[in-house]
Amino acid sequence: MKKVYILSLLVALLFVTACTSQVYKEHKEEALEAIKEERYEDAKMALESALEEKEEADDFIILADVESMIELHLSFNEGDFETAHSHILDIEESESDSEETQLLQAQADVQKDLLLLVETQMNELADLLAEVSTLYEEEAYEEAFDRVEGYEVPEEPHAVLEELLAELGEWRARLEEALEADDEGEEVVEPEAEEVVEETTEDENTNDSNETDNNDSTDSSNSGQDTVGGNDDYEAPEGTMSRDDAAELVAVFAGIENSPNYQVQYDHENADGEWVFQVYEVVIDNPDTSEGHTSTWGWYSVDPKTGNVTDLMN
Repeated sequence: MKKVYILSLLVALLFVTACTSQVYKEHKEEALEAIKEERYEDAKMALESALEEKEEADDFIILADVESMIELHLSFNEGDFETAHSHILDIEESESDSEETQLLQAQADVQKDLLLLVETQMNELADLLAEVSTLYEEEAYEEAFDRVEGYEVPEEPHAVLEELLAELGEWRARLEEALEADDEGEEVVEPEAEEVVEETTEDENTNDSNETDNNDSTDSSNSGQDTVGGNDDYEAPEGTMSRDDAAELVAVFAGIENSPNYQVQYDHENADGEWVFQVYEVVIDNPDTSEGHTSTWGWYSVDPKTGNVTDLMN
């Protein structure tokens, strides 16, 4: 009788073990299929269910790889490219040789290429905006307009490009107005310069008897126009923020105030009345001769009324 009992117990244990193995296998298959279809949340749940049936060391690694892939997609969609790169590295350096991880690594390579593409698009667009701004200051309106028109907007631009694309649209409208004014033989001037011209005209109308004084006033006005058209030389009215102050705010905000390899340069005023600054990084190519080049490091806007700084590339 005792032998029969023991035999029955062994049969029961074998049955439970077989059932457990079957359920475990089914969850693993579900996880693999979900990874193939890039349904990472489903893959995570299937792996967690498999681990509840049987704790395999390799499954814990696969689960961590799946979680890295989930975070990778979240970071990319939010424009946090640095974090996205770190999750790609985690997947690439996984200690698992499983089929699941190999699939995840192949998918991470695709995301890596996409990430590099968006970063390239962002840098190219930022450089284009800087070039257009320079051409506008030089009154090369037609050339600047050709640069804007020649830019091909990505079919499905990432969210991080939206602000830069909106600024490109503003430049297109501004350049169209400038070209129309050129066609009509009108001089295009900045808003501050228009006020100076109006004041000078009033002085000439009311002081016709003193031509010399009027000429001096005109020269002074023209000098003021050059100052406003520049970058760091702009002097704000008493009691308001200067562009030098705004540039210092940008440097502090970006954490480069004590870094001689970075330069903060005023670029233009956007439609919201905010000052837009471009940050350049000075890259030394040849330490022996100190020869090098500059590259765009970032774009920031400053509200001259509140001093609020915004990172335009995030």
